[in-house]
Amino acid sequence: MGITRFLENLKFVFFKMTELPPVYTKETEPFQRALRIGIMGAMASGKSTLATLLGEEWGVTPTEERWEENPYLEAFYDNPKEKGVSFKTQLQFLTLKVEQMKISSKKERKISMLPQIEIIDPTIEMDARYGWAQAKIGLMRPSEYETYKMVYEAFKKDVISPIDLYVFADAPPDVLLERILDKRKREFEHPEFFENYPDYLTILSNVTRAWCEDVSHKHPVVFVDTVNNNFADDIKTGEKIVVKVEDRIRDFFMKSPHATKDMKVPRGRDGVQLIIPDFLKIR
Repeated sequence: MGITRFLENLKFVFFKMTELPPVYTKETEPFQRALRIGIMGAMASGKSTLATLLGEEWGVTPTEERWEENPYLEAFYDNPKEKGVSFKTQLQFLTLKVEQMKISSKKERKISMLPQIEIIDPTIEMDARYGWAQAKIGLMRPSEYETYKMVYEAFKKDVISPIDLYVFADAPPDVLLERILDKRKREFEHPEFFENYPDYLTILSNVTRAWCEDVSHKHPVVFVDTVNNNFADDIKTGEKIVVKVEDRIRDFFMKSPHATKDMKVPRGRDGVQLIIPDFLKIR
């Protein structure tokens, strides 16, 4: 599929999505919604393991990345220098994420289906970090990256509701590579790719951490060291991570400029009233 045809298809998908009712209007705004938690972190950083840990604790199913539905992903790893393959791969991830989030937002309007917490693994901001890293190492041309940013900003502004709290799964590049090659072992993630682009994981890791550190000055971010905290296998460590995130959620409700005093009417970044999770009522 050529770039022109791909963009035409993407434009069609975008307009079909925006034909749906806006996430919130005066007519459709729900009385309450779930707290939205976005998981950030480079590939193999432990994002999904962390999302699963939190989801099991709170009884919710994370919205996971549907990477297996991206028809360009294998081609990207097979021949990353192929014209347009990075661009199409990352735009497809954006489209899939927007589709997931629109469906989630539509469900939230039904009060009977309201969850207490929603976990997005990873959030759309993480998708953008991948695009930036690939442009940085030359896999996405400048003109393609400018188009990618334009689509990303349009989706983020007009389609997807904001994340209330971020959780950053942190691990150094050498650990990421070890996990990818020795533990994760997805067939399409060829070792040759990382040999040919040895800086990719470093750039991706650094830009993600820098983004989280910058955002943390305005919005709550929980930093989780996934190397020295084996929450996947150690129950007590997992419990400590959960408590750390829950304490930050409590702090968000109590001190966020988007909330009111004493958690009587906590509100998200979009101004919609949030459901107070049960664990905050108990402790």
